[in-house]
Amino acid sequence: MKEGSMVKRGMTTRDVIVLCLLLAVVLPRKAGASTADAGLYPLKLSNLYPQSSVLDAEHNPMCRGANYVDCFICRQEKEIKERADITPFLYYWGDYLGNPVGGFKQGSTWAQITVFGAKTHLDRLGLHKGSLVFSFMDGAGNNLGSSIGNILTPAQAFSFPTFASNSLYYRQLLFDDEWEFRLGRFSSASVFASLPAMGSLPVSGAVNGTPASLFANVSGWHSNGRPSWGAYSKLQTTQDTFWKAAILEVNPLANNPNYHGFNMAFGPNCGSLYVSEINWTPAFGKKAKDEESGYPGVYMAGAYYQNYPQAKLTGGYEWSTYGFYLQGQQMIWRESEKPLSKNISFWGGITYSPQTETAQIPVMGYAGIYERGLIPTRLKDISMLNFYLAGLSDHYLLPSGKQGTAETVLEASHIIKVTEHLQFQPDVQWVIQPGGNPSASGALVIGFQVAAVF
Repeated sequence: MKEGSMVKRGMTTRDVIVLCLLLAVVLPRKAGASTADAGLYPLKLSNLYPQSSVLDAEHNPMCRGANYVDCFICRQEKEIKERADITPFLYYWGDYLGNPVGGFKQGSTWAQITVFGAKTHLDRLGLHKGSLVFSFMDGAGNNLGSSIGNILTPAQAFSFPTFASNSLYYRQLLFDDEWEFRLGRFSSASVFASLPAMGSLPVSGAVNGTPASLFANVSGWHSNGRPSWGAYSKLQTTQDTFWKAAILEVNPLANNPNYHGFNMAFGPNCGSLYVSEINWTPAFGKKAKDEESGYPGVYMAGAYYQNYPQAKLTGGYEWSTYGFYLQGQQMIWRESEKPLSKNISFWGGITYSPQTETAQIPVMGYAGIYERGLIPTRLKDISMLNFYLAGLSDHYLLPSGKQGTAETVLEASHIIKVTEHLQFQPDVQWVIQPGGNPSASGALVIGFQVAAVF
């Protein structure tokens, strides 16, 4: 690649971000209070779906409306804002998993991740509905996949194995909250391609906030501890539709743990990642003035384009990368007497990356069903069954030299709410054809996850 072309890509990203900053400063603002938004990942949650929390519906950090009057996070932020202009947050996940059957060898591992930070409200400084969000993460532990040989990581808590900056951005709400703007350092996975059921419910890392295929196929798609300079916009187009778009810098140093997410320089050899997503949030059968009626859902379609060289599976590089995803989640049943405590939802989606020479997982499908309140005496617990299928590229070769096919994971899990701050989650996974090897025996993964929010 010519050096000049690399410089041009880096400058293009920087110029667009600077332009977006000027736009945010010039546009008029209206008075009001900032809304809750932790602004971190894998806590990518939706404020439009009751079951989108880490622990349960009462712990949604982006909750709103009559359904969320008792939301713990909202109560906490309200109480803190009455005393100060800073809302701190801390989240923890810990996974202990083992494979007593199958894989290269039997073993067990512990992995954990802690995300903490604060949201500084800037209303008193005249930036009404403006806030500065910053967070850090600390990851530790090992990947059980090294014992199994699989592609879809068994533990979502296995992430960047170091202490790192997680996010640092300015957030502004405008025009009666119909437009949200962010500028600074954040990850693509924190704002795109995430359903309420993904990341917060499964233990498997197959859909750790966003589908694993996006991380495998796009070098600039990042999550914990790998923030990038970027500009993000969310626009409410109708009552139940909104559009999101962002441009992020693709920096090859982002994946280097030695920088701990603190390298903030605009490198000359950087590219750009463009992402666009349309969302539809219907509430089928909802009655007027009855917030607890109807069957809420969320559907999204997105596309991405990256103008940074991606390594080919066959050798060499592809100068641009693109792909698509389509996914949704829908409540299909709720008990009339306890609609927020007892309900059932389906979720699923598919990702497609046409460039099979660069995409390790050109097609990935995933789906699941979960029920809240399955046990009559445990109405805040959640039971779930999930399915993940990673279709490997025709150009992907196994260590033996044979062509890989597909890896499938079945997962059964149950979230037990212990306290308002703590949950315990037993989990069982069955990995079919680990690593996409047709001759590999299936692997049984059992263990548990502990999650806490403060």
